[in-house]
Amino acid sequence: MSITKRDRYVVNILDNHIKCATVQQINMLPCFCKANTVASRRLKMLSENGYLQRQMFEVIGNSYVYYSNFLKYPPKELEHSLSITDVYLALLRSGYEIITFDVEKALKYIESDKERCIIPDIMIIARDQKGRIQKFFCEICLDRKFDAIVNKYNKYKYYYIPQLRKNRNVSPYELLIISPVYREIEGHCVKDDIDSIESFFKTMSI
Repeated sequence: MSITKRDRYVVNILDNHIKCATVQQINMLPCFCKANTVASRRLKMLSENGYLQRQMFEVIGNSYVYYSNFLKYPPKELEHSLSITDVYLALLRSGYEIITFDVEKALKYIESDKERCIIPDIMIIARDQKGRIQKFFCEICLDRKFDAIVNKYNKYKYYYIPQLRKNRNVSPYELLIISPVYREIEGHCVKDDIDSIESFFKTMSI
């Protein structure tokens, strides 16, 4: 099989940035945008030749999900991981340059003389088309546990950031919650579909 630049781009994204993606999601990448049958055929070839893995899931309408060869199994919280992919795609499709997109990176801090950690779903640093840097502490809230997420963000802001500031000049990332239910928060709450997420980032870049 001859590997194209576009193939390597897709494999790199799944190896290094997101956990998994459907054919429809991969086809939303700016470099793809082909008919779903074309994308499906190419992705099938990549999996058959050992560049990616794939598995079909009933929970998303008997569709294939593609994921990295570095993973032993597909993500357990599939819908949650696919929502993370939607955020990644929405940034790209809104014209942002993604600087960092850290998925489930542990942030260690000290509370009551004990080392603890919080794990944001995504830590985003991106540059909009006007060259402005935007940073988000992003949480996917499909189970609607707003209080737990707000508590996590408060620990990040009141413990992690002040302790980090001892060695460098840092400002907190803004809270961004992706959820099926809107709630007033100290930050942004966006509906959990890719069109709404993309619209949010486009508005932020105005």
